Amino acid sequence: MREALARKTGSALIWRGLQQVGVQAIYLCRTLVLARLLLPEDFGLVAIGATTVGVAVSVTNLGMIPALVQRQDAGEAHYDTAWTVGVVRALVLTVGIAAFAPLLAAAFEAPSATNVIRALALRPLLESLASIRVAGLTKEMRFRALAMIRLPSALADIALAVTLAGPLGVWAMVTGTLGGSLTVMVLSYVIAPHRPKPTIDRDAARSLIRFGQWIFVRGLLAVAANAAIQVVISRTLGVAALGLYSLAGKLAYLPYQVATDVVGSVAFPVYARLQDDRRAVAEAFRGLLVGSACALVPVYGIIIVLAPDLVEHVLGPRWGGTAPIIQVLALGGLLGLFEETANPLVQGLGQPQKTVVAGAIETGLILVLVHPLAARFGAVGAAAAWLPAVITSQLLFGYYVRNLVPKPYQGLIRPLFAVLVASVAASGVARWLSGTLPGALGPLVGGSVAVLLAAGVLVLLDRRFDLGFAPAVWRIFPKLERLLG
Repeated sequence: MREALARKTGSALIWRGLQQVGVQAIYLCRTLVLARLLLPEDFGLVAIGATTVGVAVSVTNLGMIPALVQRQDAGEAHYDTAWTVGVVRALVLTVGIAAFAPLLAAAFEAPSATNVIRALALRPLLESLASIRVAGLTKEMRFRALAMIRLPSALADIALAVTLAGPLGVWAMVTGTLGGSLTVMVLSYVIAPHRPKPTIDRDAARSLIRFGQWIFVRGLLAVAANAAIQVVISRTLGVAALGLYSLAGKLAYLPYQVATDVVGSVAFPVYARLQDDRRAVAEAFRGLLVGSACALVPVYGIIIVLAPDLVEHVLGPRWGGTAPIIQVLALGGLLGLFEETANPLVQGLGQPQKTVVAGAIETGLILVLVHPLAARFGAVGAAAAWLPAVITSQLLFGYYVRNLVPKPYQGLIRPLFAVLVASVAASGVARWLSGTLPGALGPLVGGSVAVLLAAGVLVLLDRRFDLGFAPAVWRIFPKLERLLG
């Protein structure tokens, strides 16, 4: 990778990582605290509202924001057009969802979710009113500025939700969500000033939609798969079971969401800049894949072995039965590691239509499997519908990457095997400490020590077998190399 871009990538990874770790840590605290204050049914109602709004957003998302990032010559007409189309779309969505909320709630056989759906329908409108120049910050890889938007919004969300949980119940979660979106809207104009001009330039719109249409379809397929699982759980097993699945998903996918957001948001503009140099793309891909494996594989191994103790000692008895759902979804996140790095590569090289094929196959398998598995094994079976679908998608992305860049997998066996060794050792230590120490102290101390152990084992293996971890880190983070000598 070009040295200047490598250093810029390192800075972007640091700030995006700090942002996502901070935001997800806040949301994890929010989830754990609210799990003690609210009921599974409350989580289920919010999950229904979030799912219906999410599907509606994906159905109408034209992919203009990713198109702005991928297009290197975007001008004012492109930004103003994207903002105007986004606001009009969100306004129609908010009105439409509010009108059809009773029918949407009936699809889940949960009429009590009607007003929750109507309230959460305001979220896309608030987010559409934010400064469109935030897309420019992503393109320029100015993730420090983006962190100054997202962290305060997460703090506003948790402050409102936790403070109001006692008197408002489920509405505390709704208020927190909307408060966070409002904070994003306000801060976006402070961090990325822009005076929007309500206008639509046909040429600009056409050029953005040409790329964004594939992003739209890919996002629609992803949301459709998740929505199908939640509809089946709600109709077959009830809102309380949906609440268990929703909470399990928040915990199990937390590391994956952090890694996907950090790697995907940084890798996409990097690949877009390098699209004329496929060898540099291959080098960047290998580095990001190994880095993601170092971060995710040990963490997911620890989550899988500690899930039962986490549910028993941290969440409490009302969440019994959540542990196996967490374990299955965590395994799905682990199996989806490859796609996290390959998806932005395929999109950054201007081939978003290929991701649609993978998404269609993944969603199709889920739609076929989810109902019989849920009927036979409950919420755990519904979660298991992800596994064969994710495996198939990874194989297809592996084929794409091999055909798009030269020798993308060269030299990966040794470092990935080292990651596996470190993960097994860390998981074993986590399980032992969790079973030895009393109460909630067990999984908390066990998880923390295991993460440090995994990092230590990787450092030792790198020094002993020259796996290339250190040179890759120093190249991206030269200041860290000088600091550590």
